[in-house]
This record gives sequence, structure tokens and C-alpha cells, in this order.
Amino acid sequence: MNSELRSELLGMVDRMAELSKRMQEVRREKLRVDDRVEAMRAKMVLEIAAAKDAKGRVAYRNETLRQAVLATRLKEDEAFRGLVERLRDLEDDLAALRIERERLEGRKQVLLADVAGI
Repeated sequence: MNSELRSELLGMVDRMAELSKRMQEVRREKLRVDDRVEAMRAKMVLEIAAAKDAKGRVAYRNETLRQAVLATRLKEDEAFRGLVERLRDLEDDLAALRIERERLEGRKQVLLADVAGI
């Protein structure tokens, strides 16, 4: 194996390691955002379940109504929408990192096959 090819392969290995590290960082951030989304959702569920009307009765008597109120509140909550958008961005980032890692892995396999004379 010539030194140029060896250098290219080593560079690919380093880049793949960097991509793996970045993927793990994105996964951790996604978990943190997921936790915040679930905490916001849980808080709203509790608020809706505990809501009383002017006469002190349960405001939302059935599950369908509670779910509709929850969906409406979540849709109207800017912080919640921002977190959901952040989750989408993180998922896109993770997909892009996976694609790049797969591309490098494929390129590495082609170079190794060339070296082996396959």
C-alpha cells in the first residue's frame, strides 16, 4: 500500500470517528430535548386533568375532550413548538451524519478492495 493511499485511509478512519462522536453528541442533545418536551406535555396533562369550571366541577369530563384541549394547548405553545422544531433539526442532523459515515465507509471499502486487487 503506497503512503498516499495509507494516508487517505487513515484520514477516513479519523473522519469516521469524528462523525461517530458527533452522532453521539446529537443523540444526547435529542434526549435532553425529548425530556423537556415530555415534561411540558406532562405538565399540561396535569393542568387539564385538574381544571375546574366556575362551579368547581371537572372542566374536561372525558378523555377525548382532554386530548383535544391538550393538542390545542401544545399547538399554541411557542416554547413547545420550538422544542419540536429543534427535535426535527436534530433528527435531520443525525440522518446527515449517518449518510456521511456510510459514504466514507463505502469509499473505504472500495479503496481496500483496490489494494487487495479484488
